[in-house]
Amino acid sequence: MTKLVRCGAALLFVVLLAKCAVSAPVPDSLFKDKDIVVKNLGTNVNSSANDYGPTITANGKTLYLTSDRKGGIGGHDFWSTTQNEDSTWTQSVDAGNSINTQQDQGVSSLAADGQTIYFTGCNRPDGMGNCDIYEADLVGTEWQNVRNLGPIVNTEYWESQPSISADGKTLYFASNRPGGLGGTDIWYTTKDANDNWTEPKDLPAPINTADNEVSPFIAADGVTLYFASDRKGGIGGYDFYTSEKTETGWATPSNLGAPINSEYDDEFITVPASGDIIYFASNRPGGSGNLDVWEAFIKPKPKTVLLVEGRVYDIRSNENLSGHVVYIDSAGDTVANVHSNKSTGEYSFVLNIPGGHFKIYCDEPQHVSVVDSLDVPMKPGQYQRVRKDIPMERRPILHAVYDIPNYTKKSAALASYRGLIVEQILTRNLYPLLQFIFFDDGSAQFAARYKLFKSPRDTVGFDEIHLPGGTLEKYYQGLNIIGKRLRQFTDATITVYGATNQMTDGENQPGLGEKRATLVRDYFVNIWGIDPKRIDVQGIDLPRHPSNQKDTLGQEENRQVEIAVDDAHEWDILKPVLEESNTYVPDPATTKFSMFNGINDNNVDHRDIELTRGGKPWNTLTKIGVTDTLGALYDWKDKQNDTLPVDEDPFIARMNVYGKDGKLRVSNYDTVKVKQITSAVQQSLHIAGREIETYNLILFKFDSPEAGPKNDRILSEYIYDRVRPTSTVKITGYTDIIGQPGRNQKLSTARAQTAYDAIKAKKGSSYEGMDFTGVGSSAPLYPNNLPEGRYYNRTVQIIIDTRIEH
Repeated sequence: MTKLVRCGAALLFVVLLAKCAVSAPVPDSLFKDKDIVVKNLGTNVNSSANDYGPTITANGKTLYLTSDRKGGIGGHDFWSTTQNEDSTWTQSVDAGNSINTQQDQGVSSLAADGQTIYFTGCNRPDGMGNCDIYEADLVGTEWQNVRNLGPIVNTEYWESQPSISADGKTLYFASNRPGGLGGTDIWYTTKDANDNWTEPKDLPAPINTADNEVSPFIAADGVTLYFASDRKGGIGGYDFYTSEKTETGWATPSNLGAPINSEYDDEFITVPASGDIIYFASNRPGGSGNLDVWEAFIKPKPKTVLLVEGRVYDIRSNENLSGHVVYIDSAGDTVANVHSNKSTGEYSFVLNIPGGHFKIYCDEPQHVSVVDSLDVPMKPGQYQRVRKDIPMERRPILHAVYDIPNYTKKSAALASYRGLIVEQILTRNLYPLLQFIFFDDGSAQFAARYKLFKSPRDTVGFDEIHLPGGTLEKYYQGLNIIGKRLRQFTDATITVYGATNQMTDGENQPGLGEKRATLVRDYFVNIWGIDPKRIDVQGIDLPRHPSNQKDTLGQEENRQVEIAVDDAHEWDILKPVLEESNTYVPDPATTKFSMFNGINDNNVDHRDIELTRGGKPWNTLTKIGVTDTLGALYDWKDKQNDTLPVDEDPFIARMNVYGKDGKLRVSNYDTVKVKQITSAVQQSLHIAGREIETYNLILFKFDSPEAGPKNDRILSEYIYDRVRPTSTVKITGYTDIIGQPGRNQKLSTARAQTAYDAIKAKKGSSYEGMDFTGVGSSAPLYPNNLPEGRYYNRTVQIIIDTRIEH
């Protein structure tokens, strides 16, 4: 058990027999008496118990000490006090149970940044001997992460009274381990390239002697060492000495002399970076009792010491931040690498270089990185204290906000999955082929929306099955589809009827209908190589089945060419296009983004969201406004091809906020996982797959619910066999916008029922479910501002969704 050993008036916190003071010649003072003022720190700091082992922060504003006063947690605890503006000290408070225990704590040493403390802990469960050296980190206002320095530094003997150098790379301490020169020696350990402490070494003579050397303190300059010793020639039991490290070793120690030393015990010294005040412990008369903390004001020897400190804070809220602060000198060397305290925002460090130009970098996860600089004009041999506060802007924040995929309900293996699921679904889509080509008023030239080849060479490899796009995109390739089929069925013949609406001067041009029909014929002949003898051209006034001439939309539809095929080959040439492929369906269908700008909204010029996958650009969302909000609805598709992901590279999203000041602020990177559900995955997870088939019945006659022979054939050849016991069938009827809404609603419902009745008559109840509805003109499938769109809207759409059991 650690003991307090008394020798006369001396009180020493060591496990040694203390020497009693003996009469000896009084040494000369290192300082002149007139230069020194010594005074007790007073009752706010000291008590009637033992108050000793002071350690001061580099800026001299916070003092830690050890005391066995009442009110602590253990026998000897750490206490702290801070300096007021008038240089008085606040009432000492216990440092708390994060660092104090019910055992004894001893002398401590604060690192230059104030965020790490090295201290003596005695009789702890993880100790190597009765007293070991520990370290802890200041997290906010509490010392946490307490850890023993381990068997390299500590032994079964007594290690105590640590002092850390300003650069954090050398630790001095006192120990009675074997290998020293006397009872208690000063030892030191340094950090290697991996930041590990190396095997400690005993400081050589003349620092250590055959007597006891204790309580070392290495000054901020890194070369001035203070310590206490009971060696011969002192004034009292223990006196303070100082020595400087030179290129050839340590200089002969000098006794600090009176009035710092006294005939009593003077121990445990600490000095701020300024070097002009010495704090120490002494049991001399004039204190509060036993050992007290005293201070001595001295004129320091000129040394190059630069103390840099500052505060890292949020520029909007003034909140203190725990920032990672790095200073780099003009040579490109890192001279400081510290973290600010999360509660106070304060950071500090000490350099032994004469100022200069420094580049400053500060990072904090939720804030925009800061790049700044600091110029410190300073001469060698000076002490200078510089303050550099670092304001930080809040980093923009981006988070994708989406629903839990419905697919996760299908398998326990997917229950916890969060992200995008892309389901691969086998699809069959039937696209009806419209046999009409529409023209602009008075024109006998193809409208620009039709896809036409320029030469016969372009027709090589044309494949109607894999044309991109939907119904209208395939319709605009209609002349090529018919051309290829005419080339395939060589005995098929067609009649091309060119018509006008006869309502305008342009439409009343003589021979306009025939010109339109001839244009179509020439395309088949010149591009597709169709024998002109197979094509009959007829110019007629109105179409054979005209739309309502009293309606401007009807007039537009009557500016047309109709391609009629001989009865024997009508189906071969004009049958729908059937496309079978894999369709990728996203689950959830969309995501939104929660966006926080970091700066005030009225300071934002514009912003966007960049999405990448596999390290490559995927899409950029630009129409997202400038306010902090939940928005930017997104359907997962890429910008180039408008397609969904076909692999499992995750989405990486970030928001760029462009300020009116010309600066770019970049948000965090948010990740959304992607999982592909293929038929193979469905089989491995025993999940039912899906096939979705969409059929549009070719056309219904204007204002009629009758299916007609073409639609009957579509039902027979394409649909009946695809309705299976696990199928759900949805039938929806549509109309164009011509006519009254009520009438259109009834007409569309009647058309849907026509298909419903036909399927039910053929299949009975051999399906999982089937219903029909009519939506009239309220939800058109195609744009009604185009004549082809209105024709295609006179339809019934049949969707068959079939569950495939694996």
